[in-house]
Amino acid sequence: MLTTFWVFPVRVLIRRFRQNSQSSNFQASENQPEKANLAWMLAGIVSSLYLIFLIGMVLALLLTDPLEFIYEVPTPVIILLSIPLIAAALTIALPIFSFLAWTNNYWSFLGRLHYSIFTLAALMFIPFLNYWNLLGFRF
Repeated sequence: MLTTFWVFPVRVLIRRFRQNSQSSNFQASENQPEKANLAWMLAGIVSSLYLIFLIGMVLALLLTDPLEFIYEVPTPVIILLSIPLIAAALTIALPIFSFLAWTNNYWSFLGRLHYSIFTLAALMFIPFLNYWNLLGFRF
């Protein structure tokens, strides 16, 4: 998740640097299809949501009084529990983009492999969240 979280912004910066260094006739659609850019954007959003959820839960558990959990679930935790639902819904599209990347040769071999490994990790994270009752509002 961390690698994809950092790869998307770096790709955007590299693309802008290349665009500025080449002539004004450059168009991004000539190098990569729009679906390839959308695939990385989706991966960046999914990884960001999962990382925000994990970091937020750790901070919520550390900063909240443990006695507060006896009577009710704190409001920040309820808000945080909605993030995995959104991320899981977006994760469903990742295998489609992974398939398109391999069939249309969107990126280099290592780029496609990285995207496929991230897709597999994101898909495997859903049952992990479900096992720990963190997918949805189960309290």
